[in-house]
Amino acid sequence: MRGYEVVTSDRRRVGRVADVVDGFLLVASGWLGRSRRLIPREFVHAVDDTRTVLVTVPRRVLDHAPKVGRRGRADTGEAARYYGLAASYLDLAAESLFPAGAGPARDDVIAAAAAGARRR
Repeated sequence: MRGYEVVTSDRRRVGRVADVVDGFLLVASGWLGRSRRLIPREFVHAVDDTRTVLVTVPRRVLDHAPKVGRRGRADTGEAARYYGLAASYLDLAAESLFPAGAGPARDDVIAAAAAGARRR
């Protein structure tokens, strides 16, 4: 989906998909794509024929979403809380990253994510 144009529910073009990070699309917008924000993948629908991503939220919601730092540090926990997905979404993300029996325990992943969110 990289490079796809992002269109909001109020039919406004707001930028392009710069990357996909842990179940979120990183949307770059503004002058030279300097404003970068996350939106959950569940809130988008890709149209491959037109290389467009339709977002189910209006522009003002995306405009107030947490920004991604200049060094590309994305706080997915903060973005999940902003969109109202905090507890269940982080649980699902941890489970999808590490299938049963592989990698660290789910509780360890969630604790590490919460600790990272507190430090910022």
